[in-house]
Amino acid sequence: MKYFLFCLTLLSMSVYGQKKSDVYSVFFADNTALDLKALSNFSEENYKVYSLEENEKNEFRNVVGNELGIDERGLYLEKNRLLNISREEIRENSKYSIRNGYLLGVLPSDSVQVALDGEFYYFLMPVKTYLYDATIPDNKLYEGLNPGEYLILSKEDNGYYSANSIKISAGSLEIKELDLDNDAINLRKINNKKTKIDKIPTYILSPKTDEWKEILKCFITYDVYVLK
Repeated sequence: MKYFLFCLTLLSMSVYGQKKSDVYSVFFADNTALDLKALSNFSEENYKVYSLEENEKNEFRNVVGNELGIDERGLYLEKNRLLNISREEIRENSKYSIRNGYLLGVLPSDSVQVALDGEFYYFLMPVKTYLYDATIPDNKLYEGLNPGEYLILSKEDNGYYSANSIKISAGSLEIKELDLDNDAINLRKINNKKTKIDKIPTYILSPKTDEWKEILKCFITYDVYVLK
């Protein structure tokens, strides 16, 4: 039996807008959100694990594993990464063994289900990727306008910062992204510098205090996670 090997792509935080044939992206010049309260991390009462709410659009993502959690390090996304180990390695290394279709030895206190294809056993290993990492100084977390709302500013490879909003309520957590097609607020009118990144018109925002409050109204829900 042959198995399809999927390359799993993590959540990208870059934001693009398209309206009236105009494609552009938005980043922030620095990680300072004026007049918002900076936090070192989420409060301990929010240290929980959530599962992606099921719908037709994210059915595959649920199959490969898509959990979100908050711990003492920050906000993380957990996905299953496809790995393999050879039959030869298992035979020659006493650390590993196969029992009833499960591989022992790759996790400290647990086993993982495997599928044999030729000379290799394939298995899924949960891997954490932090959307907000309190140990990285360039990542900043702020309180939002309302209780349970937070703003995350993260440094990207281009040297600028992306923004995402988190809303925590009873039994659920929402990840929100900037709505660049918002009719009420044109983000391109915010104090900015226009440039091009990868040939795409890009606006590097340096919001003033009153502009931040307007920006926080521009976030729309990207994904909803429910408490496990």
